[in-house]
Amino acid sequence: MNECAPIFVSVYTRLDTFKKCIEALKENSLAIHSELYVGSDASSRAEDDALVKEVRDFAKGITGFKQVHLIFREQNIGGFESCIQAEKMILEKHGKIIFLEDDVIASKSFLSFLNEALSRFKDDQSVFSISAYCPPVAYAPQWNNRILVAPFHCPWGYATWLDRYQTISPRFNPYPQVIRDKTSVNYIIRNAPFMLEALRDDYFNSALGYADVRLSFQVMLRKMGSLYPAFSLTRNIGLDGFGMRMPRNDELIKQSICDDYEVLNWEKVVDADFQTRFVKNGMKPGQRYLIVSFLYRTGMREQFDFIISSARKVKKFLKSRRLL
Repeated sequence: MNECAPIFVSVYTRLDTFKKCIEALKENSLAIHSELYVGSDASSRAEDDALVKEVRDFAKGITGFKQVHLIFREQNIGGFESCIQAEKMILEKHGKIIFLEDDVIASKSFLSFLNEALSRFKDDQSVFSISAYCPPVAYAPQWNNRILVAPFHCPWGYATWLDRYQTISPRFNPYPQVIRDKTSVNYIIRNAPFMLEALRDDYFNSALGYADVRLSFQVMLRKMGSLYPAFSLTRNIGLDGFGMRMPRNDELIKQSICDDYEVLNWEKVVDADFQTRFVKNGMKPGQRYLIVSFLYRTGMREQFDFIISSARKVKKFLKSRRLL
């Protein structure tokens, strides 16, 4: 195996999850051979000052890695901007990176799996990233000890290379291109229309900063993909309802992870059943998505919003004139 990829952990105020994240990483045999970067944005409000200081004090005492580098922002630039600037710097220095947020818990197989995959697929331009996470609904015994392809990027512990990272932009939302690509639209609305709606919401409100959704669709448009283990090597303990976007999910918080995962056959498995189960993970059932799917298929999504908006304005006007 080549030199270990640097590990980048992004953190803000959650000391409890950050400690667990670091301790889990240190359980990996390759930790002592890996450089660790910790990215900490400055507080955005006075009430976070003490929490940020606690996190940074802990980070200053981290041991168990080849080297520890602290990227502490003196002024708040936002978690999104702080993270992508650090990623870019690390990738330009090392050519590859392993990334996870402070609430992701890695198994003991995490670093060995990602570093081996980085080495094996470094020249395969169809692979954008290597994920260590796999949704529980996606597992099937026949895929064990294999590596599977899915059309989407997942941020819950992943690795990538500089040349792949340079093909996309976390700041760019490709929504207009996506809805003109009928193949992509048909695939998404069959399996995960909520992702298309998330991309649309982010496009019209960039402050949402849905970088992972943006990257996933850019990866798909470029006919690239991400590679996944058949059994998850990470779990997200930040799904406790206190995070910025995700609701509480006790099933995923307690998801099993594999400490001794070993890929016996590194040939990529492109399995339609796996991909369908993967993208349907977390699907919100309901009639709304039946309507949304129809609107995207017929190219009427934007017209529908215009009609609804106009109807609301007419209703408001009629109410103001006491005509309704």
